[in-house]
Amino acid sequence: MSRKIRVPSSQVAIGMCVVELDRPWLETPFLFQGFTISSSADIDAVRKYCQYVFIDPDRSQKTPQPNKPAPESKGGLFKLFQRSAAPEPSVPVEQERKQACELYPKQSALVRNFMDEIRLGRAIDVKILEQGVDDTVESILRNPNAMLWLAQMRQKTAALEQHAMNTCILAIAFGRYLGLPKEELKKLGLCALVHDFGMVKVPDAIVRKAGTLTEAEKQEMQKHTEYGRDLLMTVKDLYFGAVDVAHTHHEWFNGKGYPRGLDSSQLSPFTRIISVVDAYDDMMTEHSYAPARTAYEALKAIHEGRGSQFDEGLTRYFVEMIGVFPVGSLVELNTGEIAIVISTDRQQPMRPKLIRVRDYRRQSCREEIIELSALDSDKIKIVRILRNGDYGLDAVALHNRALNAELP
Repeated sequence: MSRKIRVPSSQVAIGMCVVELDRPWLETPFLFQGFTISSSADIDAVRKYCQYVFIDPDRSQKTPQPNKPAPESKGGLFKLFQRSAAPEPSVPVEQERKQACELYPKQSALVRNFMDEIRLGRAIDVKILEQGVDDTVESILRNPNAMLWLAQMRQKTAALEQHAMNTCILAIAFGRYLGLPKEELKKLGLCALVHDFGMVKVPDAIVRKAGTLTEAEKQEMQKHTEYGRDLLMTVKDLYFGAVDVAHTHHEWFNGKGYPRGLDSSQLSPFTRIISVVDAYDDMMTEHSYAPARTAYEALKAIHEGRGSQFDEGLTRYFVEMIGVFPVGSLVELNTGEIAIVISTDRQQPMRPKLIRVRDYRRQSCREEIIELSALDSDKIKIVRILRNGDYGLDAVALHNRALNAELP
């Protein structure tokens, strides 16, 4: 039988396993009836809702020490605002694109299959999902630009699995930019991949409805966070943080989100990260009720939500990572040529690496890499980011052709 030690909330510390509260669990925001304190945010939440708790010393990494204040968390996830520099890519984007092109459709098909299994009420093997995330992490660690490029190829007919995959890619790339270690990137990627699985329980008539939702429909749509929590809690051996993210990714930093109106002190670092990338990808996607926004428009909306909807520090870093000309953007040059951004240079953000896909007459041409950073800035420069359909161009077709091109 487990031992329990009563500990004043003023003395809780990271590593302690909380097994009982001084009040009913349902009167608190804690998702699990039993959890290990892993951050200063957890400590703040315990102190806010409880005068004392009971811990299991046998399952705790730290036992209570009277009159000693709770330490600040260190390392990994909880140094998001004092981040270390992201590593430089170990391979060129041109080299990584082959592996990325093989991985992306394979992983997307896997997500689609898992969603079908959920609809049918069947059990899913989380180990297969984890392996797919591990492979995605390895690709992004080698060079994030290849997978970020693929995330721009948006198909209307594959909205749910595409959003899951894109959010996973963006979250891992962002975590890499923040300097998180590989094992944390794997957990973050898994959380992002399954964060919206609850959408499979929302009626298609609501998901695909053109126009404004009724209040009842809006409430049903918002239930996807609860559906996701309930579904993922039944998945054997799933990382527990994924359940939390599925339930909380629409909570706002100022406490005005849903479903529980949690505030910043109750949101995990993974939730904070995925809230940003989820919103960004959603705005970049065309819906039946709204056209897709450009990267600039989406980043502007993210920036405007800093400190209210989103974590202000993370918002700044995310805008910094995506940059002026995001990877995958279709751009027009001052020469009249059309190109796709395939990588960016942190030192020269206005001079990214491109692949040309149309000549100065906007006609088909041989694909060619253009390194703007190596050219005279007055000779060739980007004049604007294009939307899909500008000049009659099909962005997805151009991306596909560029990805399959034999480059020198």
